[in-house]
Amino acid sequence: MHSEAGELLAGLVGPGGLARPGGLAWPGADVGGGVGVGRVGVGVDVEEVARWERPAESLFTAAEHAYCRALARPAQSYAGRWCAKEAVLKALSPFLTLSLRDIEIGAGPAGAPQVRLAYPACEGWDGEVRVSIAHTPNVAVAVAVAVAVVLERK
Repeated sequence: MHSEAGELLAGLVGPGGLARPGGLAWPGADVGGGVGVGRVGVGVDVEEVARWERPAESLFTAAEHAYCRALARPAQSYAGRWCAKEAVLKALSPFLTLSLRDIEIGAGPAGAPQVRLAYPACEGWDGEVRVSIAHTPNVAVAVAVAVAVVLERK
């Protein structure tokens, strides 16, 4: 493991492996005109797939419904998308006040999940959010990592 990644991961947990509240802050690189201080938020969620056989229309965007319904096992996709929304909400909670309706989970060209945030809820957000979704026939899980860079004057 690269030392920078190892330091980042080590900083996400405190003594005894307990997560640190409010994310992690670390001094960063020169980001043009200031020194970047990165803050990290992490979120995770797990759902039973059976709960998502017939989700309410209001829980997902039209694009999310279209994506899930086009797949062989829509309930797995709905459960995974819901987990991703919850994980993103938790990861962004140190930085933004959002609702689940402000978060859309799309798919990139290769099928990887992509996070889309509604405006104006995400106004002022200049960070990055990554999410990963996995599922079995019975359980879905997602983890999200949000990284914000805050400028400090030199």
